[in-house]
Amino acid sequence: MEVKMINQHMMNKARRAAREALTKRNARKWDEANRIMRQAAASAFN
Repeated sequence: MEVKMINQHMMNKARRAAREALTKRNARKWDEANRIMRQAAASAFN
């Protein structure tokens, strides 16, 4: 339950970063979003 909550929070963070990256065409934000996604995926399987 708690892990899922943290994961949801991370996904929201990643989504927000991705949206920012798309609107501002900010490549660094896109990298950050991908990193957060990978982190969230990794924590989901731990």
